[in-house]
Amino acid sequence: MSSGPEWTLELAMDRQMIDAVLDELAQRGPQSSAIVTATRGPDSAAAAARRAAVKRREHEHPEWV
Repeated sequence: MSSGPEWTLELAMDRQMIDAVLDELAQRGPQSSAIVTATRGPDSAAAAARRAAVKRREHEHPEWV
């Protein structure tokens, strides 16, 4: 788990561009890949785990919210 704040990614672009951007982000490292996986499957276990991590971080560090 990272030592900094978690974040959520929302893109306002056409679907083809969003897919290209997400593909590029996923290649940047394991944490970015996990975020992309959760973004692409909002009902997946990965997405649920990311939401839980964000809630934990918000509770532990309210100054980051």
